[in-house]
Amino acid sequence: MQTLLCIAALGVTRHPGAMRLHLMEDSVDEGAVCLDGSPAGFYYSITTSLENRHNWQISFEGGGWCYDDMDCYGRTQTILGSSVNWTETAGGGGGLMSPNCTVNPDFCLYNTIFVAYCDGNSWAGNRDEPLYVKGKPLYF
Repeated sequence: MQTLLCIAALGVTRHPGAMRLHLMEDSVDEGAVCLDGSPAGFYYSITTSLENRHNWQISFEGGGWCYDDMDCYGRTQTILGSSVNWTETAGGGGGLMSPNCTVNPDFCLYNTIFVAYCDGNSWAGNRDEPLYVKGKPLYF
């Protein structure tokens, strides 16, 4: 929550269709990491609407489980297991995540968070010590 408050204090305005990446590099020691040990993160867009400045919409990306050591190892080469290749911005999404008020009249002006998936454990993993597969440390 502290990170969210800091972002809100930045005064960044919500730009329809663009969300900015925030990597949680300051939380790596607490276990906020992807499968490959890169920082976990989320995309955000801050509203310009004073009326909605305290309203937040948070969405967690799905990604499924990796089922064994080799499956998890393979995911470290993708965006579902590493933040290394995440883009600096992401689209605003569709449906309930859309910033278009014609498509999404109820939530289009809310602050928006999209938590990117990269742990291979459906948000349940938190290894203190990595498991090594082919010499590569995996955190799940």
